[in-house]
Amino acid sequence: MDPKQINIVVPFTGDLVAVERELDQSWGNVAKEPIKKVLDELAVVHFMGIHALAGKPKHHLVFELTLDGSADYVIAHLSKALGVQLAALFNAAGVAFGDIEQLLRRHIVPVGLGWTDTCGLGFIGTPGFTVRRILAEDALCKWLGEQLLALPQDASAADKLKIVRDRLWREQSLKWAFEEDPMLGDKGSMSDMEAVRASILPALRDVLWPLLIAPAAAFGVGLLGGPFSAVGLSSLAGLAEGGLLAALYQRFRDLEQTDAEDTELPDQQALEMCTEREDQTAQNHLIVLSDLKPGALRRLTLRIAFFVIRQAAIHVFAPGKLADIGTIHSARWVVLPGTSQLAFFSNYGGSWDSYLEDFIIKAHEGLTGVWSNTKGYPKAKNLFYEGATNGAQFKTWARRQQQPTRFWYSAYPQLTTGRIRTNAAIREAIAEPQQLQPAAAERAGESFLALFGAPRPAAASTLDTELLPALVFGGLPRSKHGKALLLRFRDGEQARSFTARVQRHVSFGEHASRTRVCALAFSARGLTKLGLDVSSFPIAFRQDSVGRATKLGDRYIEQWGGKQHAPVDAIALLYGADASELAELEADIAAGEHLHKTIEFQPNIGAQMREPFGFVDGVSQPILRDASKIDPLRRLDHLIAPGEIVLGHPDDSSFTPRTPHVPRQDDPQDLLPKSRHDENLRDLGSDGSFLVVRQLRQKVAEFEDYLRTAAEDPQVQAAHPSDTATRREWVAAKLMGRWRNGTSLVRNPSTPGPDVAPDNDFRYGIEDPDGVACPFGAHIRRANPRDSFDPKAPEPLKITNRHRILRVGRVYRGPADEQGMMFMCLNADIERQFEFIQQTWLGSPSFHGLNNEVDAMAISVDNVDRKHNVMTIPTPRGPIQLRGLSEFVQVIGSGYFFMPGRRCLEFLASRAQTPAQAVAAE
Repeated sequence: MDPKQINIVVPFTGDLVAVERELDQSWGNVAKEPIKKVLDELAVVHFMGIHALAGKPKHHLVFELTLDGSADYVIAHLSKALGVQLAALFNAAGVAFGDIEQLLRRHIVPVGLGWTDTCGLGFIGTPGFTVRRILAEDALCKWLGEQLLALPQDASAADKLKIVRDRLWREQSLKWAFEEDPMLGDKGSMSDMEAVRASILPALRDVLWPLLIAPAAAFGVGLLGGPFSAVGLSSLAGLAEGGLLAALYQRFRDLEQTDAEDTELPDQQALEMCTEREDQTAQNHLIVLSDLKPGALRRLTLRIAFFVIRQAAIHVFAPGKLADIGTIHSARWVVLPGTSQLAFFSNYGGSWDSYLEDFIIKAHEGLTGVWSNTKGYPKAKNLFYEGATNGAQFKTWARRQQQPTRFWYSAYPQLTTGRIRTNAAIREAIAEPQQLQPAAAERAGESFLALFGAPRPAAASTLDTELLPALVFGGLPRSKHGKALLLRFRDGEQARSFTARVQRHVSFGEHASRTRVCALAFSARGLTKLGLDVSSFPIAFRQDSVGRATKLGDRYIEQWGGKQHAPVDAIALLYGADASELAELEADIAAGEHLHKTIEFQPNIGAQMREPFGFVDGVSQPILRDASKIDPLRRLDHLIAPGEIVLGHPDDSSFTPRTPHVPRQDDPQDLLPKSRHDENLRDLGSDGSFLVVRQLRQKVAEFEDYLRTAAEDPQVQAAHPSDTATRREWVAAKLMGRWRNGTSLVRNPSTPGPDVAPDNDFRYGIEDPDGVACPFGAHIRRANPRDSFDPKAPEPLKITNRHRILRVGRVYRGPADEQGMMFMCLNADIERQFEFIQQTWLGSPSFHGLNNEVDAMAISVDNVDRKHNVMTIPTPRGPIQLRGLSEFVQVIGSGYFFMPGRRCLEFLASRAQTPAQAVAAE
């Protein structure tokens, strides 16, 4: 049984704010009790949302349901069980309802592609899966996982599969697992050309028949013996049709070239209302409400786009996937009846940014085909092309159109589509007949156990390296000594005078001969004190890392000087070739009056820095094209466009995203470059970068104690029979993904490689696809999955490289033998890069098909459900689990900072020299 999508659209003219308040208070996102309990007990509703959408002259209450079985049954049940809540909602909207069930039935809006249908398109990501099946298979797989962990490690894979099957058969309540249910297929049934041929007649029947009217009229003229009969009926019809199509195409291209783009930033209050409702579970919900461009031609091209997507989903794409995207649970487009508003609703797994990134990279044609018919969308070409390939502008547009989700329910909020498919595959492996020859039985067992367990060249750059902050060129390994000064300014005057005085000491460009280096960066609070309007800066930067702690999986033991957050205005990073050089630089900076806290870096010793747990650090770093003298031919996998790190330059999608800016009149000396997007703006961000800083206290003694305990675990002893010290190092390597000397597990699975330069040219997807050498949950595999997800793709590293960061951290030592890492990284988009890695890879319990595991080396496992404090290590004989992982790393301070380029810093410093501006800023 495939789930169904039901749309109920009720127009109303009552108070929109009152309806929104009722949804927030009584319904909730995620669903509140007793509503959640009613839907859980019904056990046929996958997802449900109720949304109050503004319109003219009427607003609309939209009920969005994805359900199993009869819509009549569900509506009747909900009308009865939630009658009080629905009545209150309709009263708030001013809707006269009488019989609630009849009202809901009367406003059901089926969607289709025909010209008499309400235009729309729906998609189900798990066809054939009922709510009950999804929940039952998830419970089954958790039970099987516990059984596998209790089996003897020396048993063969075939024996392990037989044992768990036998135990399962004896569990009366679980015998249903042996009944076969349909699985999602791997690919579509047709090639692209076969799909085109199969789609011709449906296209003419449903969408394109209006275009046949002119040829039909010409044919009629011929039959009547009109003046054109000599031309011949077929020729006349062909000329009429060809001329019409050519005229329509030319008209359409003219419209595309003159369409206005909306490049305005989202309203900040509206954006915060959306973001505060995101990332509450493993799933998210998205509403995008946009206005259609006028004209019948745009209605035609919208239907064409929907038709193409539908045919590809039926004939070409794997079931439950669009292109190669498998994170969508349920999605739909609906043109609200009687309006020119196109509403998009989606239930999906992962973060908002990762969801849109998937489409930008893998399926931008589909997005562009639909939304290029709406106002303000990035410029498209020939309906399907360009548009969403400008990823940054598309995301800005999408945030502008986004509506806050006020009521949303999911029957299984912690399950991703990937986990649902894996659970189904495990159940399928159980249900398959097992009368196999020994070799085949062993292969079946191995497959069952496995279920548990170079980038595209960027656009040419005109990078002027002398304008870039010195840290863009790396973590300054030759500068052995260093410290971080956390600064707080009393007021704007103090902030501006400090900036003007320190400007000449700040370092730009790459100079190997330098003995002193100073880097300076400002928080949103600090920029505000400098008199800047920070509304053009990204919301993640403005909210700061503490405001986004839930997204990051952080809890704060203290925050740079106290349990209450003590925000800082700026950070000055000082480096010296020796202690005397560092002391002289610190004296020149003279930050005493502004100093909030000093963090001393441990002096670098030797060519390779080791962090407190003893691992060589900084092995895998991206290489900026045109900004580095390192020979890129040896490290093509790590080569990225400058715009991935430096603002104002092309990124790996060959686009230059918008940067923070100021009005032209605020820069009377023309110190800033002109904005690429608006001649009335000046580019504040150009050549700068965003600096993420996290002070991470590392519990070295606890980590070593855990390694000693884990080395004595019978599972570990069976998996790696050797002496205790060797097993201890093996466990440490599995947790990190490298041996302590930096050599990789991929190339050295059993023992460390030689103490030479760590190897870094491996690929997981090709060399270790099952994670037997380097586990999927290992820290470095999560932080940089390389080609893990799709090693056979033409550009397997393209998606991963969109999330690279440039790490410039240092080891620090604090009071009372405290030690840890001052994690610091540069990136052009905090949300797409650092936060994506932290949330979607390091902190995701279902990363790469894992089940309830987070990265113990980066996420505070004591801050999440205790079921997450495990790590699965695949072995040739089946998985073993490291249990009881503790909080080895604590976040004790963090912040987001903007590191200005040379011209921006000159601009900031100049403001202190303009009394009129200084007074105005106050």
